[in-house]
Amino acid sequence: MKNIFKILSLALIMVSCGSKQNVITNSGEVYSVKGNSFYQGDTEVTSQLSDSQKQNIKSVLDNRLEAEKERAERIEELEKRMNALKDQLKELEKTKDNIENKEREISRAREDYIKTRLNLLAKENELDKLENGGSLTLEKRKELEAEIMKLKKRADEDKRKLDSLNRL
Repeated sequence: MKNIFKILSLALIMVSCGSKQNVITNSGEVYSVKGNSFYQGDTEVTSQLSDSQKQNIKSVLDNRLEAEKERAERIEELEKRMNALKDQLKELEKTKDNIENKEREISRAREDYIKTRLNLLAKENELDKLENGGSLTLEKRKELEAEIMKLKKRADEDKRKLDSLNRL
């Protein structure tokens, strides 16, 4: 939209350099203005117009060109604000994505911890049943105790990971 501003600025320069500008007066008549010459259609009517009429036509033209310039400036200002808002929206989307990623990571860590804890409880229950049933061999005891220690260590690690993610 910067182009609109440039085009309208160029139009103002062209008016002063001699290009024709169409003007609709308050009475509804259409004139073309080129420099200090006035036309209706292709016919020059400069000599037929009073100074007051000429001044009125130029005033209408100047007002229109000024209004066009102001609208172009307003459009440019709004575009700048829109671009700033687009940048802000991108940043907010990045923040949202980061939060969603963190939530997924926390959820996975929570699931890992729960799974490890359930496996640990299952191994401890297995050890208790075998001890209470009297069918626990020394070799099986060592095997289960090693698995239990490994699961406790893993549960501790999973818990630390979950806690650290919850602190961020």
